Amino acid sequence: MAEAPAGCTSLFGTPAFLDLWWHHFGPGDAARIPGLDDPYLRQVFYQRRLAPGLRAWTAAGDGVTDFLDLDWQHTTPAACEQLLERFATGRHAPLLVFPRLTEDARLTQLLNTWAQRHGVPLHQIPYEDAPYVDLTRPWAEVEGQHSSKSRSTLRRKARRLGDMGGLTFAHHTTPDAVRTHLPTAFALYEKRAEVIFRGPLWLTENGRAFLETWALRFAEMGHFELTLMHVGETPLAFCYAFPMQGIYAYYAVAFDPDPAYAKYSPGLVLVQHLVERAHESGMRCFDFLVGDEPYKHKWATDARTVATYLVARPDWQGRLALRAYLRLLRTRQAIRTSETLRPLAEKAIQWLRR
Repeated sequence: MAEAPAGCTSLFGTPAFLDLWWHHFGPGDAARIPGLDDPYLRQVFYQRRLAPGLRAWTAAGDGVTDFLDLDWQHTTPAACEQLLERFATGRHAPLLVFPRLTEDARLTQLLNTWAQRHGVPLHQIPYEDAPYVDLTRPWAEVEGQHSSKSRSTLRRKARRLGDMGGLTFAHHTTPDAVRTHLPTAFALYEKRAEVIFRGPLWLTENGRAFLETWALRFAEMGHFELTLMHVGETPLAFCYAFPMQGIYAYYAVAFDPDPAYAKYSPGLVLVQHLVERAHESGMRCFDFLVGDEPYKHKWATDARTVATYLVARPDWQGRLALRAYLRLLRTRQAIRTSETLRPLAEKAIQWLRR
């Protein structure tokens, strides 16, 4: 596996993101881990209830982050080791959870080194890949990920969409423009959710409030882009993304599922435009973040492995907490992959939205 270009280490790890997550989704100050000297890590990690009388230390970002990463401008390896030592010698929680760490993350290396040095078992639960496109390659090589037939088919579909009224792309990066056009993206996402299962983040009032605030906060810093693709006056697809540090972080996308448009693959046409534009603008990497969708791997030049790492205290409480968390992960995975359970979960989410 080739070495991945430097990732967006600050996308889910900046104090700006963490402040927003705690405000909208955080479990409250009572869940903060006591005794941590590092103020940044006090934002990242908190105590989560697994079952009555059973808690784990885990990372902020539930329901929003694709993977755990830290902003190393705001903490140090020594502070992270202090967190690990406090867990190992304390009695606050029997389980420490590092959700969805990429294999190349600095924290992954630190965690592995610490566990080996202390002889602590480190449980690794595979998740999904994080595909990316190395944009430092010539465009012919990047585009060559697709066969000539696939490229020809995609160009034909783009022309067909253009014949329906003209195909245009608008890139909104200022807070005012984002505020104006984000409702269009929400409407497109809701249309798409009517035909394919989607989680609650984009479909609930609190989730949308978070997404808007997050977009506006990062737009103010120059690190957000909302792309809308139109056919004539009709909004057809959008991408909610974070261009930062030479990386184009592709966070969310949706398109109008109307069969009249869907047969021309508007989502793929939009991705083609975004990857090519990122290459032309000098970006080093187009990061698809976490997700094993086939279209991502068709573009990707490589992928990082993502896994959840668990450290259990070596006593009966640690073993119990480990079993409880593994059961929770298996349940979630069963719902995601089951043709029976997934529709039931979708109906439950739709009922909760009423």
